[in-house]
Amino acid sequence: MKDKIILTMKDLASLTSWKKVKEAMKYHYPEDKSDYEDVFQRICMAPKVKVEKGESIRVKGGMCLDWEWFKEHGKKFLEDVKTGEEEIFYGIDITKEGDDTPWAMSFQKWDYLINLPISADTLSHYTPKDILAHFIWEITYYGNEIQMEKAGKEVLESARKAQAAIERIKNKEKHNI
Repeated sequence: MKDKIILTMKDLASLTSWKKVKEAMKYHYPEDKSDYEDVFQRICMAPKVKVEKGESIRVKGGMCLDWEWFKEHGKKFLEDVKTGEEEIFYGIDITKEGDDTPWAMSFQKWDYLINLPISADTLSHYTPKDILAHFIWEITYYGNEIQMEKAGKEVLESARKAQAAIERIKNKEKHNI
């Protein structure tokens, strides 16, 4: 039996260069003028951390001619891209073995994400530089690690306030019935 190859973002960073990842960033995210070299270096230097078994990172989107959806809808999709009615997009998320639900990477510790294995499907459809470009763009959505943690706390606080407001409304309606 053939052993399954398990690669992480740190492994991919050792297989490519910042120059190649930067080119991929410019290609996929041309409006973003940020310099992410420090994030690439952070990935290269990340310590090993334990991750949950069965979780992996998956990139999706773009144009993969092997996808069943694309085989059926690709021609219309490409026509819509040409006319500007549709855009080519990429997404990156966490998947769990036996669960089709995509899980967002937002507000996760970077070391954890860097150490998650990359799905076999992703490795077979995308180059290391493209995977890393999408990964870097996604994890820096809220800024650096400190800014991301602050944004996460703000989102959590907003959710708590919204939940409390809903509970107050429910209690008020319950007493007014």
